[in-house]
Amino acid sequence: MNKRGKYSDIVGIILAGGSSSRMGTDKKLLTPNGIPQHQYLYNIMDEVFDRVYISINATEPFTTQQKIIRDQFDFRGPLNGILSSLQSNPGNAIFCLAVDMPNISKESIESLLQKRDRFCPATCYLNIKSNRLEPLFSIWEPSSQDLIQKFIDKGIHSPYEILSDESVRRIESSNLKIFENLNTPADLKNFGRNIL
Repeated sequence: MNKRGKYSDIVGIILAGGSSSRMGTDKKLLTPNGIPQHQYLYNIMDEVFDRVYISINATEPFTTQQKIIRDQFDFRGPLNGILSSLQSNPGNAIFCLAVDMPNISKESIESLLQKRDRFCPATCYLNIKSNRLEPLFSIWEPSSQDLIQKFIDKGIHSPYEILSDESVRRIESSNLKIFENLNTPADLKNFGRNIL
């Protein structure tokens, strides 16, 4: 951490390059917490990390005051944003969050950071209620690029499948709220009804 109490060796990344096809509108502009979701997550991550970027696709016309990283590779999906962010920040780990996760808090980010294993290519949550990994709330070390490339060479572009590799550190969690995301208008309509 630096003098301001922020992490300087990890870069905060908000993954916002998806097409939002199921939602029917750009998910980073949704306002479930009163402000656009990309700004909501940026404000939280800015309390934790020295540098925060919004990851978007290569051709999206998106204007913001925040720094952005555009997808650099010839395939679709969040893995493009993850790998582009790693390559844009050589020597640094990245902490990735999907832009459609409205229940994220500073405390939930810090909780995963405290369990980080720098000697594993990535650290992620294992949701013990669903027995699923949470690939878009995860830490990717610089060394993860070798693991990612191994999967890309096999034609696999799924962060979930990459995090299933035995070399990845998994942290068990039963807190389903932080993993909720907004994929459809129904999810957005129900948001708030399910808050504890």
